[in-house]
Amino acid sequence: DDNFSFNGWYNNKTYIGTKIETIPYNSITAETVFYAKVVPTNDYVIELINNIPEKLTIFDIDILESAYNCYNLLSYNDKKMINNYSKLETAYNEIPNLKLAYDIYTQLTELYEQDLRADLKKELDMLLELINNTDESIKELIPEFDYDKFIDIVNKVNDLYELYIEEAIEFDKKISQIPIFQELYYEEAINELYNEYLDLDTNLKQLLNCEEKLETLYENLQNLN
Repeated sequence: DDNFSFNGWYNNKTYIGTKIETIPYNSITAETVFYAKVVPTNDYVIELINNIPEKLTIFDIDILESAYNCYNLLSYNDKKMINNYSKLETAYNEIPNLKLAYDIYTQLTELYEQDLRADLKKELDMLLELINNTDESIKELIPEFDYDKFIDIVNKVNDLYELYIEEAIEFDKKISQIPIFQELYYEEAINELYNEYLDLDTNLKQLLNCEEKLETLYENLQNLN
């Protein structure tokens, strides 16, 4: 690759120390590993920086990091030859904002692809707090960001949560009152609870904390009978 040049062999992958110029006779064993240091050319780093868009988007993070990482592979003297470094420095300072915007964008995209469920409340509460605490300049970096659309989803999920949470709490209480390893004494209650569980609304099931215990109780009971 004309964009990179070989810069010597090293005995560690961080290229610390001096280059390996010679290898003493019989010094190589089955565990010996040498690492080839390959560095970008100055012209290639300059080209990478020139390719950084003037108006950055969240989809330019890889371009930025590639240019920055290649620049950092250069020697001290070669770095001084990069005449457009100030552009890289200015752009790279935006990385934290771009990554935050990308994180929010990813979470919103995943949210919009899901069916609304009551158990999304906690996740949405955290995302809402993140968005509300995010500077407007960063929100502008999120493609097609629609706060009203997001709030509408939050409200609908909250409505679902309020609709089912009390019933879920009561059902959990019933399960918690039955001790494990005494299933035969509670056979009728376990069977009734399990059959009731099978008919529960999916939203209610997703709010249960004792669902796994009920499964264990029912499975133990089947093994005893």
